[in-house]
Amino acid sequence: RTGPATVQTLLAEDATPPWVNTTSVSRLLAETRYTDVDDPAGGGAVTTFGLAVGAADSSQGTWEYRLAAADSWQSLTGAAVSWAQALLLNATAEVRFVPAANFFGSATLEFAAWDGSNAAPGGG
Repeated sequence: RTGPATVQTLLAEDATPPWVNTTSVSRLLAETRYTDVDDPAGGGAVTTFGLAVGAADSSQGTWEYRLAAADSWQSLTGAAVSWAQALLLNATAEVRFVPAANFFGSATLEFAAWDGSNAAPGGG
């Protein structure tokens, strides 16, 4: 993929507890078409991908992430996510959207595939 991908979560008003909206990074990647500039032919040089989160719409709730199932949820909003300082998440990390009270609609998270090089998960 040449640009960032976007995932939107559609939520019914006050109907869904946050843990139901939990999605693994590996699942998001499985549903997104991407390529690696270091391996354009797809020969398998890179086998584990993650996400570089560049934007999170938090106008009607909070996007959260955790690096492992045993970790506490951290706010993407508090992470000051931007394309200049993307949040890096490995394939086993999870993301979720916790809606504000009475919210009905969709929430957007923008990301690009990350090949695991040049930084550690949870950092930028």
